[in-house]
Amino acid sequence: MESAATPRTASHCPVCGQANGCQPAARASFETACWCRDAAFSDDAVARIPAAMRGLACICSSCAGLAGAGADERTHTTREQATAARRIGVFDSGVGGLTVLAALQRHLPRAHFTYAADSAFAPYGERGDRYVLGRSTWLSAFLLSQGCELIVVACNTATALAIAELRQHWPRVPFVGIEPAVKPALAVAQGRPVGVLATPGTLASSKFRALLQAQAGDADVLLQPCPGLAEAIEKHGPEAAETLALVERFCAPLRAADCSTVVLGCTHYPLVAAALRDALGRASAELTLLDPADAVAAQTARLAANLPAAERLDATPGQIDFWTNGEPATLLGIAQACGLGAVATHHLSSTRPRFAAPPLQAHRGRP
Repeated sequence: MESAATPRTASHCPVCGQANGCQPAARASFETACWCRDAAFSDDAVARIPAAMRGLACICSSCAGLAGAGADERTHTTREQATAARRIGVFDSGVGGLTVLAALQRHLPRAHFTYAADSAFAPYGERGDRYVLGRSTWLSAFLLSQGCELIVVACNTATALAIAELRQHWPRVPFVGIEPAVKPALAVAQGRPVGVLATPGTLASSKFRALLQAQAGDADVLLQPCPGLAEAIEKHGPEAAETLALVERFCAPLRAADCSTVVLGCTHYPLVAAALRDALGRASAELTLLDPADAVAAQTARLAANLPAAERLDATPGQIDFWTNGEPATLLGIAQACGLGAVATHHLSSTRPRFAAPPLQAHRGRP
């Protein structure tokens, strides 16, 4: 092992030998030990590093393994520190995106979120491409004006119809979208029929068709458009008779096809998960409902951890600012049901955007 005179800049880690381009710590402090990964570790993890390694080791994954720090601890600690005080924007056509926001808060408890519910212009799933792109552009501009560094498009239809153009319009802003979890569903189903519940706009989009062709192949996938369901959840609530009637109607073909794996292709649909189970006529143990919210949250956490260093780190729990141009009581009720503990909302302008939306182009962005 090299001596304490090891130069601070090294092309190879002096402990594990990997060509990481690391800058080893000059002292026993490992707070900035691995510049190539920008990683930081808990005091307990640092305490397990052998004394002979201190001042020599970078905290890349290999060195951390030698030091006895587990992968879960490394990931959790690094992510928590790297994402503290981050401002993350989230938008949806209404309250459905709150199901995604709940997952985001679980993954990033110290981040600060701004949530925009565009309820006055819902539903997106039955609108034209330019309409959805216009509203998505307007909402993204609003979230950026609030200081958001990263934007989560918590709407399947907006992801399908607008996210590629949003990324082109703001190339330096990370955008995270959401799409139906077709591939995981096929893995769970193991050759049995898979149902996909989604808005007409999502199912008709070229992005979803490309996804289906790439992932489903010749698998037995039943696509069930659900016109009006997101709007009913928004206007009447998840337990209203009007909502439950639509759930029953749209689940009937899936029940007849004996689908035991169902993809929820709209962020509103997890709000009626219990009703979906009843309408599909299967016990919980026999039915899998696929909701990609946690996968979206995990991807958001990865991107947030790679943002440029924040000017300050805030040790307090993160906060959520709620904005809506719909009925505040509806948003607050759903937010509390999702475990978000919302106490207040701000008014989001319902004025149509005055600027032109970016031109529609072929979808080239990642999901």
